[in-house]
Amino acid sequence: MTDKPSKSRTLKRSPGGGIDSGGEPGGNLRHITTGELRRAGNTRLTEMIAAKLHTLDDKAFMDRQVRPKVRVLLELLRDTLAGRYPHLSVAAFAEILLAMDYFLEVRDEIPDTQDRGLEDDYRRITAAWDRHDREIAGYQGWRILAAARGE
Repeated sequence: MTDKPSKSRTLKRSPGGGIDSGGEPGGNLRHITTGELRRAGNTRLTEMIAAKLHTLDDKAFMDRQVRPKVRVLLELLRDTLAGRYPHLSVAAFAEILLAMDYFLEVRDEIPDTQDRGLEDDYRRITAAWDRHDREIAGYQGWRILAAARGE
């Protein structure tokens, strides 16, 4: 039995940087300090995640699986870092950050430039989600109530 060569895919360039067509990482969490993360108004982390989301292909099955979970986790991080949502545990925050760091990395276990390249990212994101599903569900409920209040 021979191994089939992996198909390559091209990631779209996001308007604000992020991933280029050559698959180079636009950066990961190793480039953000805790001081930056804590600084009011700093959106570098969430902008990096949003830029990677922008590179996903709506026609690719795994991209469609990854997108909704990353969107929720992105909003959770935004609201937590802005101080709007103070209920996320440190453990959930840390694990979500690690999952997002893996998502941002192009050349990981299965390079994101390859067909099925987001399968490993999806596994990491889903593992973090499943481990903290009650907290994420609590956040989603909070978002619904906040929207109803016009916040």
